[in-house]
Amino acid sequence: MQRRAVLLALVIPGLLLVLAACQSASEAPAAAESVGEEAAHDDAAVEEVDSDADPGEEVAAGPPPLAEELGLPPGMAGVRWAEGLQQPVGIAFDTEGRLLVAESGGRVWRFQDGNGDHRADPPQLVAEGLGELRGIAAAADGSVLLSQRGQVSRLTDSDGDGVADVVTPIVRGLPDRVRANNAIVEGPDGLIYVSIGSTCNDCVEASRLSAAILQIDPISSEIRLYASGLRNVSDLTFSPDGALWATDQGSLSPCLSPDELNRILPGAHYGWPYCAPEGEGFGDAGPAALLLGTETGAAGIAWMDSPLFA
Repeated sequence: MQRRAVLLALVIPGLLLVLAACQSASEAPAAAESVGEEAAHDDAAVEEVDSDADPGEEVAAGPPPLAEELGLPPGMAGVRWAEGLQQPVGIAFDTEGRLLVAESGGRVWRFQDGNGDHRADPPQLVAEGLGELRGIAAAADGSVLLSQRGQVSRLTDSDGDGVADVVTPIVRGLPDRVRANNAIVEGPDGLIYVSIGSTCNDCVEASRLSAAILQIDPISSEIRLYASGLRNVSDLTFSPDGALWATDQGSLSPCLSPDELNRILPGAHYGWPYCAPEGEGFGDAGPAALLLGTETGAAGIAWMDSPLFA
């Protein structure tokens, strides 16, 4: 069975950036196996060495500790919390602190740690048959927002049994060529923010809704172009001060431009494809908050408040 890990490659103050994310191709997710109390609580999992081995004897190297494999900064540790998912494309914590995971193939799972052992319990299937999922977000009212190819929907559990039974489309007909709609998040204003990728590597888009971030009213379904000039925003998050942040993937070879971390301002144009190689935007957009290098695959972002980043 081919197994892949979630890779974390860059941390800056307050923001955790995920540069690649994929998983196993097994049939169903499962709770992760324990790696022992020492590995669970130490700063990093440390591989045991046979104390009886001959000091002059060459010892075969084992797999790197998980913290090293993930590229975590000093002082941070990692555990394999859950595994067995099929192409997970988005995660979100619901209003009760449980983890929702969307799979590309149209399933949503719910994970939690009921016994406090820092490992996921066996998951609950929340919904399936949802088409191609590309992002997920938890709404303040307890429902789940879905970014499906070409549309945005709301998932609700009408009878409170833990299984979603109502899917309500909010908007349809979004640009769905090539990269389509990706990340989705509910803002502190109660509106929905969705990123739409470009239809090309380096071009002027035919639709103003492509290579952009849209703001959607969940009641009226009105769509507003919130920000543009963003080739392929992979994830969105709001910081505690209400600012919107985005990771944007730059153009691939031969038209290389860097992946970026941007603070998103309403109405701003962030430069792609006109001045993307320098990470510059137009007007109020200014330069990128951080350039992440070319073809790094900036795939996720989360806000963290921790003394580790002081």
